[in-house]
Amino acid sequence: MRKFIVLPYTGLSYNEIVLPSLWRFLCDLGPSCGLKVFLDLLSAAPGSTIHPVFSLLILFCETASTYIW
Repeated sequence: MRKFIVLPYTGLSYNEIVLPSLWRFLCDLGPSCGLKVFLDLLSAAPGSTIHPVFSLLILFCETASTYIW
């Protein structure tokens, strides 16, 4: 019997609008390109990803990983 692994974000990755829109949103965060916001938050509290903004980054990474994997 075969077992298939179903990733929780697989359905989102097949939507043509979600992934590019999420990337644009992440890049537009803050005054100096959104990715610097994540570096600033990590430098303020190393090892902590409790801030809600990290949930968006995790969502993007998990959704994009279905294309890579």
